[in-house]
Amino acid sequence: MKSHLRVLKFGGTSLGDAECIRNAVEAVAKAKSGGPAVVVVSAMSGVTSQLLDAATHVTQGKPKMAEDLSRFLLDHHELAIQTLISNRNVAIRCFAELEQIVEGAACLLETFYKDKGLNPSALDGLLGTGEQLSARLFAAALQDRGLNAVPMDASKLIVTNSAHGNADPLMDQSRDRILRLVPTTLKRGFIPVVTGFVGATEEGLATTLGRGGSDYTATIFGAALNAEEIFIWTDVDGVLTADPRSVPEARTIPEITYQEATELACLGAKVLHPKTLNPVSGKQIPVWIRNSFNPTASGTRIGAQRKPVSRGIRAVTCRTDVSLIRVRTNARDQFLSQAVRTLAAPEKAIAQFFPSSTNISQDELLFVAGTEEIEASMRLFDNFKALAPRQMGLGNPQIDTEIALVSIVGNSLDSGTSRRALKAMSRSDIQPRAEVQGLSKNNLCFVVPQESARRTLAAFHREFFENTGDD
Repeated sequence: MKSHLRVLKFGGTSLGDAECIRNAVEAVAKAKSGGPAVVVVSAMSGVTSQLLDAATHVTQGKPKMAEDLSRFLLDHHELAIQTLISNRNVAIRCFAELEQIVEGAACLLETFYKDKGLNPSALDGLLGTGEQLSARLFAAALQDRGLNAVPMDASKLIVTNSAHGNADPLMDQSRDRILRLVPTTLKRGFIPVVTGFVGATEEGLATTLGRGGSDYTATIFGAALNAEEIFIWTDVDGVLTADPRSVPEARTIPEITYQEATELACLGAKVLHPKTLNPVSGKQIPVWIRNSFNPTASGTRIGAQRKPVSRGIRAVTCRTDVSLIRVRTNARDQFLSQAVRTLAAPEKAIAQFFPSSTNISQDELLFVAGTEEIEASMRLFDNFKALAPRQMGLGNPQIDTEIALVSIVGNSLDSGTSRRALKAMSRSDIQPRAEVQGLSKNNLCFVVPQESARRTLAAFHREFFENTGDD
């Protein structure tokens, strides 16, 4: 049985200044009137980037960056307090808490300066500073509004593996910790304001869930607490048919499935962290994407299935942080299949190492991998090559980094979809490098020169949405 609990997550742009935070507080007050609520917050817009820049500079022998960062953090958040919080006692207590957090960040930066290096766990601890500040500021804003609220540190509740910078939660341990603390807090009438993005190993070492990981925090809490709904408040009207920065004609998708949304996130759509929906898809908890700057917009509902279930294309998206790997081979048929199965096997694949290609010619294998994973992908290939039959005649891989992967996501995609995509590119004088097999049968992916990425995205959107009226 699902509870009447709602989880509300606010991203950095939704907390960009005092006015944005005030709007977010009103959204929480409205949700709280219908039942208990948990809030998850990102850092205020730009804060995490400032933290990372400061860490980089101090390791390069520039200690003044630590002082500059402390001043920026305190000034930035103090301005929000002065504008947002009228209760003097609440404001004083909040600023004292923020000073303590900033002092901790300065100590970490001093350590980085002395060591002239970045300890991964300490860096994760530093990068979570923005969420620590936001949680206390937002809880104080709720208190000033007359609502009982308490900041809550997710690093004490979300247990992860030790993959610093992009950790995976250990769901059973995390659920147990969340259930030991949060329901009691809710029964006392308080709104927990949870730090997004952060976690810790079982040994207590700080971790982060990857950029955009506050979305993930929200669904981890939602799944553990069996929430009725999860709302992710951001700066767009929902999941869109394309990135509006490249395609101004992009429009909101009213409903989309967990699988479709996950594939879009993995293939380049920025609206969600790629792992966001993993905790809730089995529980069929709906996730709403809403625009905090346009709260009357209905947004996008992400769920187990769409009603009515329709055929066709849902969106087009693009990734430019990928590389194309070409491998010459003498292999035929069964050996090619063996290579594809081995290198694309989920248990051996690196994160964002895309399953291998449909463009398998008689003398070439093509693979697309995330650029950051190229070294790991090459090790995987080398291991395969050492075990491969000599008949495959595998050559040395050639890597092309000046490419983009433009993808079409939907259902019932077929050869007709591919032909239309190729014609759309031809009309725009775009020469595709390859057509590669996507993450599943529900997408088609095309490798194009990086400079053609935006034009390809626009050409696909015109072909599949603007010319036909598809939704």
